[in-house]
Amino acid sequence: MSVLVIAPHADDEVLGCGGLIARRAREGHEVDLVIATIGERCSPPGVPGDVRRRELHDAAEILGAREPSILYEGYDAKLDTLPRRHLVMGIEAALDRTRYDEVFFSYPSHHQDHRAIYEAAFAALRERGKPGPGLVALYEYPYVGWAPSDIRGGRFYVDIAEVLPQKERALAAYRSRRCAPGHPTAWESVHALARMRGVECGRRFAELFYVLKMVE
Repeated sequence: MSVLVIAPHADDEVLGCGGLIARRAREGHEVDLVIATIGERCSPPGVPGDVRRRELHDAAEILGAREPSILYEGYDAKLDTLPRRHLVMGIEAALDRTRYDEVFFSYPSHHQDHRAIYEAAFAALRERGKPGPGLVALYEYPYVGWAPSDIRGGRFYVDIAEVLPQKERALAAYRSRRCAPGHPTAWESVHALARMRGVECGRRFAELFYVLKMVE
């Protein structure tokens, strides 16, 4: 099985579905990562873009994903300034390289880049007259208290108890982005969210997804 995860920024793939990535890789499936943008803008002052790229590579390796691809360099916090057509075509090109069985992308959070990639991925994944992914779903962003109230799709949970340590190590690989306790993307917060999602579905730890399309 081939799996594609689309993320607005490097680390969103870990925050939203690092557990799923690790599980699919452990099960022997190929997992590709497409990162919309990476660069210096979203990093703390003085952190060069090549450091962010190295962190992305390390996180992917920890989770068992293949080498990530990056659509646009240096557009952190300004993906919404790119023509939507360019974003859609970039994601379409990634989809055309492999016939994916599952595709996951982030729901539209408060961040303008997340909204831009959600809309572009939604457009790129439209039916185009050829077999598409059997499963298309949205992963969540840790700002669950500041999330849209009208997220599309039915709930789908993935048990990540066995791979939670991998998710923690992958997030720790983003050393330049480490946040203080209490921040929504700090590990203690991500861990608490995984525990809460686990309680919701009768597991120790889980990730939540919203199904847009599922074909058996």
